[in-house]
Amino acid sequence: MGIVIILLLAYACNDGKWIAVGNGLIESNSRLVYVDNQEIELSTFMYDSVSTSATGVALAGHYTDPTLGQVSACAFVSMGNNTQRISGEIITIDSIQLVLHHANFFYGDSLHNTRLNIHQLKEEVEPNHGQTDIYNTQQFDYEATPLASIDYELRPSHWDDIIINLPITLADELVEYLKLPTRPDVEQYGLHRFFKGICITADPSASGAIMGYLVNDTSCYINIYYRLNNTESLTNIVKISANSYTMSNHISTEKTTNQVLQKLSKEPIKSDSTQNISVIQSGLGIYTRVDFPSLRSFFVNNDNMQIARAELQICPAIGTLTKERPSEIYLYYADRSNNILTPVMNSSTGKNETAYFVDNPIFFHQSYFSWDVTQFIRDMVNTADVENYGLVIVPNNPNGTSFHPMLLANQHYNNSQTRLILYLLNHE
Repeated sequence: MGIVIILLLAYACNDGKWIAVGNGLIESNSRLVYVDNQEIELSTFMYDSVSTSATGVALAGHYTDPTLGQVSACAFVSMGNNTQRISGEIITIDSIQLVLHHANFFYGDSLHNTRLNIHQLKEEVEPNHGQTDIYNTQQFDYEATPLASIDYELRPSHWDDIIINLPITLADELVEYLKLPTRPDVEQYGLHRFFKGICITADPSASGAIMGYLVNDTSCYINIYYRLNNTESLTNIVKISANSYTMSNHISTEKTTNQVLQKLSKEPIKSDSTQNISVIQSGLGIYTRVDFPSLRSFFVNNDNMQIARAELQICPAIGTLTKERPSEIYLYYADRSNNILTPVMNSSTGKNETAYFVDNPIFFHQSYFSWDVTQFIRDMVNTADVENYGLVIVPNNPNGTSFHPMLLANQHYNNSQTRLILYLLNHE
């Protein structure tokens, strides 16, 4: 690599003094300089906590990731949304069932069997005092003994209901709250004040993946089947739906199983000490920071250069990119303390800058994610305070509804094409 100077060729635009750069035209009385040898510093850090409330997907399971070690998840789901009432005298409660639906989401080995455990919550699912969101580090107390358990074969693309029989004693308790005329305390506070909801966990001994289950009125609910004295042959159903706004996922990792994770905190770990890779993963708040340590000095020494366009290209580490890669990846400004600030905006569209993926199936090391970072580089060069800031690569759903980690290669990883490309106007 190095600096290559390209003489501008005139386009057929009137007098031939204009050429196209990006989406605009510039006068051709300058030379266009192509620079791709700037140092890029990648680092991995773990954010303090990530919001996992109201995602609409309950996560449960355990998986030992080759990079991150053992990752675990369980879900807390409030019940009682749009609950029907029961009128008439009940003589028989036939059964009570929890119905779940796959969210077509899994992280790990979907060929394993799993054992789901359904526990009754002992406290309401709600944010901590003074907060509006529930975070991946927050847990809620639940009964140690499950209400019910089920063993089944993981089929993440299969849309059959998962039906779990719950104890009749729970149905007896719930029916007392649902009878008409409604109890004043139930009418005032709602069912969720008395039946807090459920915690969905997976048995570590029978789980090789983390699975996702939809949480909404029609995909996560409890059915109570009962008969009234005046219609003994007719079975009635009362439905207690999940509340998608008061649910969250607790996501954790056993840092002791991985040497890199043992050190992970909000203080970044440079990629040259982690085999020249950095990591991003939603749910655990693991992000990659990007810094350009020598960029300011380059422009100090080349003050006749004007930035026409800047493109950041970062390659995935060979063999780590799967079909599960994030559909969109964003860039954010971050300060020295790695507080994530505002998103990087595209200099042409004015919208959040989203990575464009260039796939080279033959020469994988030439596949890369690309961002337009023109405005960020201009700010960094022209504003003294901006040198205190860097970029952070964040998946489009940091709350954990797309869980697979992605490893990013720095410039020294196995012929990686990770680089910052600068198109500069040289005014001599």
